[in-house]
Amino acid sequence: DQRDMQRCDEFSMFLSNTINLVLQNQQLNILKHNLMQANKELASLSELDAMTELYNRRGFYKHFARMVAETSRKYAVLVSVDMNRLKYINDNYGHIEGEFADGAVREICGDEAVCARFGGDEFDCIIFADDIAELTEEDLGCRLQQCIDETEGVSQKPYPITASIGVVARERTDEL
Repeated sequence: DQRDMQRCDEFSMFLSNTINLVLQNQQLNILKHNLMQANKELASLSELDAMTELYNRRGFYKHFARMVAETSRKYAVLVSVDMNRLKYINDNYGHIEGEFADGAVREICGDEAVCARFGGDEFDCIIFADDIAELTEEDLGCRLQQCIDETEGVSQKPYPITASIGVVARERTDEL
């Protein structure tokens, strides 16, 4: 009869609306996931130096603060590395020629460190350690030059690759 037909129409509209609602929620969840991924990528891009994939200043300070809060190491060691003539090398031979720099800096600083490219050829790291006997300017400078010299193809370059390094160590206190 007429009432049964009306109920059938109402039920089919209800079912159609429910299916549409489920599909819209699914699309919203996908969009939400994509937005979250995009936000993570943007956050990462805002903290990384595009050329070296080391932290930039913003990333350095953020991760330095996190490491200070998380580590119980006794000393904080600031290592400042200036890759001599890196700008000249990049400008005259291409940026790919300077890619050895970030790898060398990462290598000498290790896992208990926050490393960043602060400028064109300036790299800074904070290393947290309990023993600083092997974290002297001389030791780190020798390790850095050895790392550079052992990089594949460096000995064939038409220019010398050297670095200047400065190191300051401080015992951690409540102020650091």
